[in-house]
Amino acid sequence: SIREQATTLETISERTEIVRRLIALLEGDEEPSPMDLSETQSVVDQYRAGYTDAEFELTIDTHEEAAIRHGAVFEVAVKELMKNAVEHNDQPTPRVEITITESETDEARVEIADNGPGIPRATWEIVKSGEETQLRHTDGTGLWVVYWAVTTLGGAIDLSPNEPRGSVISIQLPLATVSE
Repeated sequence: SIREQATTLETISERTEIVRRLIALLEGDEEPSPMDLSETQSVVDQYRAGYTDAEFELTIDTHEEAAIRHGAVFEVAVKELMKNAVEHNDQPTPRVEITITESETDEARVEIADNGPGIPRATWEIVKSGEETQLRHTDGTGLWVVYWAVTTLGGAIDLSPNEPRGSVISIQLPLATVSE
């Protein structure tokens, strides 16, 4: 029981630090630094090295200068989604597929699909509503962080089932150019 409580407290502490970092990034006086979408490769490589029992696949289909205006916030969201896809996965080999495409309306579409048990619809509805109560609550702190980051960037986020198993989180974000 003590170990479980210590683990819970450690997780809360880590999530709190992520939220603090996001707030500092968003409220800072510095102009946000764009992140070229091709830099997502280095983020995926970090996770590939850290989670050797998982498989990661990345596909990027954008023009060379496609970037997200506030790269650090985008990176936090992508990292959180990859981490959740592996850590909440019940398969012997967790599989995470990240696909980044560019729409004709100057938006990036980022899809992160996994082969895990799937995100419960009730949990997702609570996160999307932005409101928890004593009767309706979730432990999905990571999803809150992602939802908040994406909407703060002016984007949209959605959940759909992955076939034959798992979840697909889809994010639409406005693009910036690297020269911005």
